[in-house]
Amino acid sequence: MIPPGRAGPALREALLEVGYDPDLADSEAVAREVYCAVVDVLGHHVLPMGSHRERQRLMGRRLVQGFAGQPAGRVVYGGLRNLGPDRAVSRLPGSLRFGVTGMSIQVEPLGLRKWRVRLSGSSSAMGEFFCGSLVEMLAQVGAPDARATIESQSGGSTSVLLSWEDLGPKPFVDAE
Repeated sequence: MIPPGRAGPALREALLEVGYDPDLADSEAVAREVYCAVVDVLGHHVLPMGSHRERQRLMGRRLVQGFAGQPAGRVVYGGLRNLGPDRAVSRLPGSLRFGVTGMSIQVEPLGLRKWRVRLSGSSSAMGEFFCGSLVEMLAQVGAPDARATIESQSGGSTSVLLSWEDLGPKPFVDAE
């Protein structure tokens, strides 16, 4: 989640308090509760005056931006851009790997450019983080105006309504 040695003293201490050691390599999955707490700590660090909703959405977007900027992410999002937003959403259950134990995702088409996305096994505090992640994922694949609204949250499950406007045909750009 955080490269070793990158957390300043105050952030490092706050992360240690929630059970995450930023100085250790994070090669193994992180427990759901620790992951949720880390996202909250990072949100306070990045946007201290923002509301919980703003912080969580920002952290969700930053997670996707970080992945999209890595070599593997550039490959993944390059392919997904060719598929388009609808097909990218339809592939979420098979392609999304949280690195967090006990979470799963289901998608349900509701109409043209409208989906219901369910995250199971998460903390209700992660709903806005999930929305931010979905909105940024869609921005990365060609739907910069995507909207994500929490439909319901209960018992570790979050249901999000996801939609975006018609993108129209993409203009052909010659590579020369």
